[in-house]
Amino acid sequence: MLFAGLRISEAAALRWREVDLDAGVLLVIDGKGGKDRAVPIHPKLRAELERVESPRPTWAVAGRRDNLPLNQKGLAHLSLETTQRYLMLGDKQLRAAIDRLPDGW
Repeated sequence: MLFAGLRISEAAALRWREVDLDAGVLLVIDGKGGKDRAVPIHPKLRAELERVESPRPTWAVAGRRDNLPLNQKGLAHLSLETTQRYLMLGDKQLRAAIDRLPDGW
């Protein structure tokens, strides 16, 4: 979630068919507000995703050992100001935010 900026529900719902390593994006289907979007993949996340051997398209990316999705809990922002931070971000701003994440721990 850190290296993709995904919400808990989005990370839990993400399947391998929605990972496009060639284009360098994760496809979030039916995200918050029922909207689809493409999220740039950070190089650190890309390296981790490439380590997975032969994932099936229907498997959960952030799944359990049996390839089912993780359980999720609903989260909400306590203030409108927090929500407003996410509004009106374009592709350039999203890419810049992803690029600012650390390469290591």
